[in-house]
Amino acid sequence: TSTITSVVFSPDGTLLASGSHDKRIKLTNVATRRSVDLPTERSGYIHALAFSPDGTLLASGEWPIAPRWRDRQLRVWDVTSYQCIATWTTHEPATAMLTVAFSPDGTLLASGASDGKIHLWSVSSLTNEQ
Repeated sequence: TSTITSVVFSPDGTLLASGSHDKRIKLTNVATRRSVDLPTERSGYIHALAFSPDGTLLASGEWPIAPRWRDRQLRVWDVTSYQCIATWTTHEPATAMLTVAFSPDGTLLASGASDGKIHLWSVSSLTNEQ
């Protein structure tokens, strides 16, 4: 219902994920066009999305909204259960996360932001740190 800031297909092309300024992540089955909203508890605009190479995980990056500049989150979602399995606070305060990407082998997750930095995260060490 708001500005769409990111869209990405799953590697097998069966799912389309979209993020927007209404703070929602929507997963749509391309064949049936049935959509599911992920149960997010985020505080910022969803500004970046990326599927893991095997299509089982979805990473989301947020653009924080004043006055809660500290809430700039990188989240990883299990696409099957629709649950958030990891959350990291990233980059500097008042920084917008502009992009996220998995490495081709799926072992690393990168985030880039308006602070000019790239952070790398080990996917093998995913734990829920919310």
